[in-house]
Amino acid sequence: MRAGRGWWIAYALGAALTLAAMAAVTRHLLELERGAQAADAAVRRSDLLRVGLWRLDSWLNPLLAQEAARPWYEYRSFYEPPEGQYTAQLQQVPQGAVITRSPLLAFRSDFLPLHFQIEPDQSLSSPQVPQGDYRELAEATALTGVQIESNAQMLADVASCVVEDPAWEARLEAQAPQQDQPGLAEQDLDWNFRANAVDNAKLKGQQQAREQSRAAAAAVAIEVGAFQPLWLPRPQGAEGHLLVYLRRVRGDGLDFHQGFVLDWAALRTVLLAEVADLLPGADLLPVLDPSPLDPDLGTRLATAPLRLHAPPAAPGPDRAWQAAAGILTLTWGAVLGALLLGALALRASVRWGEKRQRFASAVTHELRTPLTTFRMYAEMLAQGMVKEESKRQEYLHTLEQESARLSRVVENVLGYARVEDGRASLRRDTHGLGDLIARFAPACAQRCAEAKMQWIVEDGGLSAERLETDPDAVGLIVYNLVDNACKYAAGAADARVLLRAALQGRTLRLTLEDFGPGLSQAHRARLFRAFDRGERRADDPAPGIGLGLALARSLARDLGGDLALEPKDGPGARFALLLPRASAGAGDRS
Repeated sequence: MRAGRGWWIAYALGAALTLAAMAAVTRHLLELERGAQAADAAVRRSDLLRVGLWRLDSWLNPLLAQEAARPWYEYRSFYEPPEGQYTAQLQQVPQGAVITRSPLLAFRSDFLPLHFQIEPDQSLSSPQVPQGDYRELAEATALTGVQIESNAQMLADVASCVVEDPAWEARLEAQAPQQDQPGLAEQDLDWNFRANAVDNAKLKGQQQAREQSRAAAAAVAIEVGAFQPLWLPRPQGAEGHLLVYLRRVRGDGLDFHQGFVLDWAALRTVLLAEVADLLPGADLLPVLDPSPLDPDLGTRLATAPLRLHAPPAAPGPDRAWQAAAGILTLTWGAVLGALLLGALALRASVRWGEKRQRFASAVTHELRTPLTTFRMYAEMLAQGMVKEESKRQEYLHTLEQESARLSRVVENVLGYARVEDGRASLRRDTHGLGDLIARFAPACAQRCAEAKMQWIVEDGGLSAERLETDPDAVGLIVYNLVDNACKYAAGAADARVLLRAALQGRTLRLTLEDFGPGLSQAHRARLFRAFDRGERRADDPAPGIGLGLALARSLARDLGGDLALEPKDGPGARFALLLPRASAGAGDRS
């Protein structure tokens, strides 16, 4: 028992380590699966961001390209048509010159409320805020006084922002494109703009306007820079920043900046609507200090200092187990199955070990008593210590009984070994029931007499019934049943051991019944197990090694029949032996 407990403790430790390792592997696999799913989600989010940025840049491109193509001289309310005579002193249109009204006077946009010009002395003017006589002319031809005052208020707001950020020009120059990277005014409309389904006529008109602006500027050697976006801080007490686009105009004595204001609130609303179906809950954030080393450069628009921020998707149900369920179920099933089989094998091994111990103890007990008797009686007879003839005959009879007992023990052990190894050679011949019973009846009657019990046979008039079986195997089965009845039912009030015969279809049914204490329910479950003596200890006075019933059932089944314990009303035990009847016409070879 101690050895068996040690094996179970070792097995439990090994199983615990195996399960712990499997739990760690499972956790690691689920973490890997969650990481893979998170990476897939990040890739999908990145793809959506890329498409969203493409949409926003495609929407902004036409608006900015139109302003990039606007001639520099249109930033004056009224101007003389360019003919190459511009000089640095041309701050006003000469008296009597043929003047043209700037198209910006009638320009209306929900997103570009104001165009302006910053002089070298930081003073600001706007073509939409005409001064002096030009205001009257503008009110008569394009703008109302209310519109001019509104534009003037916005121009003052821009001026205050310029004053608030004295380093605006340095910041603008710092982010200006290199010579090998032309700005918006120097590049063709990119494929994003063309893919935005702008009609060919509009595209052609904007290109022609740009070419005219370049030609006019070239005629007077004026360099017009590319528009660059800039966030200007508002004065203290005002929230937020002002988004403007500025370009530098210089040459032939001119040096100033031109730009336009973008209505950030209106622009943000329409841009977010463009990506609402792709990125619900997305937002546009100002990039106040654009840098080419920005780690989140992939989330910035190419046309504006804006960052598209898409919040991470809300965590959905954990699908890691669903993805890994197949391999984990198979692996866990295999491991648990292996542990279960190992436990069953260990249990069987421990039980067989315990049975071997009981068998060794029982065989030792079974051999010790007759061997002791043999030695004692043989020495007494050999030394002439027994003088009386009657005593000599009694001792010789005892030696004969003990030798028969030893023979039965050895025969049971060898017979069971042959049956278990498949080496049992049973000879099936046709015999009459009466002759069959006559073969084993004397030994059974003698065994009953030794136990002071009565052997009774009731053949039911079937003595002529023919059986196809091995008489020695049947005799061994019946004798083992009788021997058990004599061991366990001895001393009962009803000292009968009753053998009955009856027909049951194509089989003959032999029942052997005693009237002793019977068997407990727990003992019935393991009655036919080898080396199991039920509730008897190995050192019990009743002889036996726990092989009789196991051998008897194995022999009965090898004969084509069976042996079973039947329920019985009243005290005692009843066993039923089923044997095949001989086929019609079979001869008697007994």
